[in-house]
Amino acid sequence: MTESSHDLDFNEESADAVDYGATTPLTTERLTLRLLDTTDGIPLQAVLGDPDVMKFSDDGPLDNAKIDGWLKQQKQQYETSGHPVMAVTDRESGEVIGYCGLFDCVIDEVSEVEVGFRFSSANWGKGYATEAAAVMLDYAHRNLGLNRVVAMIDPGNEGSQRVAEKLGMAYEKDFMMPGYSYPDRLYVSKRSAS
Repeated sequence: MTESSHDLDFNEESADAVDYGATTPLTTERLTLRLLDTTDGIPLQAVLGDPDVMKFSDDGPLDNAKIDGWLKQQKQQYETSGHPVMAVTDRESGEVIGYCGLFDCVIDEVSEVEVGFRFSSANWGKGYATEAAAVMLDYAHRNLGLNRVVAMIDPGNEGSQRVAEKLGMAYEKDFMMPGYSYPDRLYVSKRSAS
């Protein structure tokens, strides 16, 4: 995965100027992140229904009914915790190319918030995951006041490990998820003191 310099052009000064209201989209130079809605099921088929994209998911590719259920689950999580999962769209075309968001999870009996993302395979290698996750981490730390956000990454998913490292997330440990036969890797982003 290659990154160009504009992919990570999200600095302290520009972040302060962004309005992160609940329904306000998050934007980067190339992307818009907006709350998911029920019409996103069709474009997300290219993401959640693709075996290559879902290779590291314990659920595998999702059919249309499961995608609809997933969308409802994300809406319910947002209404309960305020942690959004957002459609990621190309700013020029408006096309939904993936999702990025904050997911509630439990790791070793501790409640955590995970940053997670998936993009259609046609959009891999363009730096979109890093760009979207950077703005989502900033939102989590600045606007939600989260001191710690994690990423759970399959040890075989080298692309996501590189994204975590580019974001400045630190490897913390390997851990076992219930029902897994091997450990995932845990990366952590901590809120900077400012």
